[in-house]
Amino acid sequence: MSNFTMLQGQSVYKEVVTATDPYWDNGVYYEGDKVTTYQSLSDCFIEPMEAEESEYLPTGISLKDSRWLLCDHNLNTYREQNDDASMCDTIYLSNPETGKRKVGYKVFDKEEWFEDDGMELLDSNSYNYILVKEGKL
Repeated sequence: MSNFTMLQGQSVYKEVVTATDPYWDNGVYYEGDKVTTYQSLSDCFIEPMEAEESEYLPTGISLKDSRWLLCDHNLNTYREQNDDASMCDTIYLSNPETGKRKVGYKVFDKEEWFEDDGMELLDSNSYNYILVKEGKL
């Protein structure tokens, strides 16, 4: 008898930048320091984009510079932030603190799934995000 187990996704890492409070020292004003940490988001799935899905990408972005991120985490997107790449979330597909190559992807846009009354397979808090390699937007 075989056991059925649900697919478990991988972890991706969301960049979180915070700043310490500014301060005065001997009459000199100092800005707060920026601190970058990485929040692990579990149960995510990364998929390549297919050729027929290129219509979802902005002009000039190639399929090799984009990915689908399927997860139940709510992220800030480029589209929601008035096309400001500095305000949308940055995602790393592997832990940037331990890897040699740190490649970030900006969260470009999202698709939301809304389940109908009779639909029980989809979680109502699931999102499909379009990721675009950092520096391409």
